[in-house]
Amino acid sequence: MRTVYTDSKWLNEPQFVSSLSVGSYVYFFLREVAVEHENCGRVVYSRVARLCKKDVGGKNVLRQVWTSFVKARLNCSISSQFPLYFDQIRDLRNYVVLMCRIRLVFTGRLSPP
Repeated sequence: MRTVYTDSKWLNEPQFVSSLSVGSYVYFFLREVAVEHENCGRVVYSRVARLCKKDVGGKNVLRQVWTSFVKARLNCSISSQFPLYFDQIRDLRNYVVLMCRIRLVFTGRLSPP
């Protein structure tokens, strides 16, 4: 099984950080070059991607290609007024799975003045 190899909207230069198996899904945590900013220079986003464990692809169309693949940018904002993104995810260590939901703890490094 695979993504569409020539379509950068699926995965674009991904750097995989970690994966988790939760219920009937597998979650992948990664950094990748954001295609939504390709005209504004190279920007890297942290993302989470999800696949169904039983995904076998399509029968006629998309044979051997994942059909349940979805991904989203990691957005850690408390309110929609001030977005907070962790775009340089490096590791996944502290997590809890409660009722098939993943709870993550994020840390950051403060820049010196």
